[in-house]
Amino acid sequence: MYIQDYHTGSFYWLARHLSWNKKYRLILFDAHSDAYAVYRSEELKQDLKRAVKQRRTEALLDTLRRHNIIQCYNWLEPLLPEPIKEVIWVPPTHVDKKKEIELRAQIRRELCGRDPEAPAGSCALAGVFSIMDFEKLLSAEQDTNHCVVSIDLDYFYCMTEAQAAKQLDRILNFVFNIPGLAVVTVAISNIYLKHAAQGHRLLFLLLRALVEKRGMTVFFEPFIDDGEDLSREAREFLRRGETLPAYDIETAPDYLRRLLFAHRDRIIVDQAGGRWRRLLERWKTNN
Repeated sequence: MYIQDYHTGSFYWLARHLSWNKKYRLILFDAHSDAYAVYRSEELKQDLKRAVKQRRTEALLDTLRRHNIIQCYNWLEPLLPEPIKEVIWVPPTHVDKKKEIELRAQIRRELCGRDPEAPAGSCALAGVFSIMDFEKLLSAEQDTNHCVVSIDLDYFYCMTEAQAAKQLDRILNFVFNIPGLAVVTVAISNIYLKHAAQGHRLLFLLLRALVEKRGMTVFFEPFIDDGEDLSREAREFLRRGETLPAYDIETAPDYLRRLLFAHRDRIIVDQAGGRWRRLLERWKTNN
């Protein structure tokens, strides 16, 4: 399980940890399809394949990060159709036939609308997407091949805390019983939540379900800077002269601090590990 604020981090994690010799199915629990195409994506995909073969993936990923190529709204497309061959998008709303048609049209617009080369490339990727709500997913036949799951916490945006806790537990029970589960990533997505307090609360519910109830180890990267956010939402915040609402672990409320400190041996922070240890020491002193 890998957790970071932006879904941008999921791209970097998956690019590093998926086997490019396999074909994966990705189940995306998200309020958004994240289906926008990266500019000149066909060239990027060829660069990724070459980097993997030549074992210089890290150098390429560093370049992508420095130039803000991968964003929270386009992180998925560079991984299609390989190593991810299929995406099942699970939005938080009920999906009937009419809604499915509407969302499919939206995905096609997103994939085709940015890159002038998209009609010959990215537009074709609209066919990789399936759309179903969680109830339909539960009843669908499960592929036993390699599976990746990514959860955006904005999926729970409109839910009360009790509803979010219940639905999150149902989703996690489903996820960890998927045959062939390979990787799970999570995006906090504070910019798409109601306020910072909701981000803290949803992270608490997630970590409590993982490390406290299930005894799992998680990779958590609260300090990584994946570059400038170029999304429409970010531009709107800047237009209003407001600070972008990125997730800030330094402002974690007491209940989240206690959970993180109590289970610090199960929470792995690789980037800025020294900063993380100093933060834990501060919390220990303050408690």
